[in-house]
Amino acid sequence: MSNVETQSILTVPNQLLSLLQNDNAITSKQLSFVMSAEFRGTDAQGKWNWRLAYDYLEAALVMWVQQTEDISLPALTTLMSKLPTQSRRSQEQVELQQFSTPLPMAYLVASAAAISEQDTVLEPSAGNGLLAAFAQQQGANLILNEIAPQRQNILSALFPDAPIFDYDAENIDDFLDSEYRPSVILINPPFSASPKMLKRNQSATTEHLYSALRRLLPGGRLVAITAEGFSFTQMMRTRRWDKRNKVLFSVGIAGKCYYKHGTTIKTRLTVIEKSEQLVVPQIHGIQPLSQTERLLAQLPPRQEIVIGQRKFFTPTPRRSVHQPQSSRYVPDTEVGHVIELEYRIKDDNDSEVVDEGIFSQYKLQAIAIDGASPHPSPLVESAAMASVKPPVPTYKPMIPQRLLSEGLLSEPQLETLVYAGNAHAQMLSGYYRLDDHDDLVICDQDHEDAHQYRQGFFIGDSTGVGKGRQVGSVILDQWLRGNTKA
Repeated sequence: MSNVETQSILTVPNQLLSLLQNDNAITSKQLSFVMSAEFRGTDAQGKWNWRLAYDYLEAALVMWVQQTEDISLPALTTLMSKLPTQSRRSQEQVELQQFSTPLPMAYLVASAAAISEQDTVLEPSAGNGLLAAFAQQQGANLILNEIAPQRQNILSALFPDAPIFDYDAENIDDFLDSEYRPSVILINPPFSASPKMLKRNQSATTEHLYSALRRLLPGGRLVAITAEGFSFTQMMRTRRWDKRNKVLFSVGIAGKCYYKHGTTIKTRLTVIEKSEQLVVPQIHGIQPLSQTERLLAQLPPRQEIVIGQRKFFTPTPRRSVHQPQSSRYVPDTEVGHVIELEYRIKDDNDSEVVDEGIFSQYKLQAIAIDGASPHPSPLVESAAMASVKPPVPTYKPMIPQRLLSEGLLSEPQLETLVYAGNAHAQMLSGYYRLDDHDDLVICDQDHEDAHQYRQGFFIGDSTGVGKGRQVGSVILDQWLRGNTKA
């Protein structure tokens, strides 16, 4: 973003900041006047909208935090009383549940995180940076992520030194490059909304938290704002919960805290630390902000954590498709002698289907694998399926010889390996690219980022066929060819 663009974005926030620093209240009428003067027209004329006005107001609050040394909860509460209520909502705000963290709440979140200048702080749903501002005030490095383009531009202007991403935060751990390892995560995710989903997603908060916790460094601390009734106990009962994640503290917050941001929903502030230590969590019901601040003072100190050099790395360019390496023959490896699996093509006279009514005994119809062991239990398929002969493959997989000679893969499992490799050796027709958030595939023949994709293979076998062995053999075959990513 150029300096001219940055100055343009900050023009209105700077005017609002001047009012705040002079201890003046900002009314909706004043905000409308400033916006109309800047855009040379009113919202009724379509020159600007109230969502942008509120975003600029929040940007002014971030600047106020950045430029104020001694900040206290009473001072922030007084400041909020001088702001207009964000009573007008945009469709995007409602769909993505974009309700920014009020300054008093953001102050408590940062206090709970006990941030120092040694920390790298990730905010997966950064909004306009109200949480990030307090982390920056403590001298921490920032990693910011925000899916809304309008808010991304504001973040770029307010935090020019921080890397800013636009991923769906439900999958932040999958998208961020490995260089970005936060020791602190501040998160205020949508409570029940997901991008590109028309209906409410009741697992949205859970997905945001799981992904963020996976990214957190051992010994790190995560502070989350969720709906008041959100159950961390239920999260902890699932297999996806890392037992090192320990809930230290949780307290309900009265909905009045969010009043100026256009909602009165009750929320919950929860502190989680990635620790091997035994922890007895402090759980509290709904409390006023002043009492919450006193309760947070009882939190145990942060664990010592080893953090690398305090600098940001340039992310590795993302690649839409990881092309497999060229095939190579590996005659002998640590898995034993490797062979190329030979088979012969059956002619029509060799193909015999044993018809038993509705189901038929499963037999290989297109190929025969000499030396292959029969499956340890009887397999059947529908008579309709058995009446259709599979296509003739040409691919010959690579396997350790003992898988064949010792019967570790049965005849039907080896057949699956052949057909999967045959599919993966081919490319889909057409060229495709990922959308801006890497979660939709779009057919776009002429786009410079469009690629061909490999053909997939679907295993539809039922219980007892050994799908784990089938998938394992497919991965092993590609591994022996030098394609080391499955």
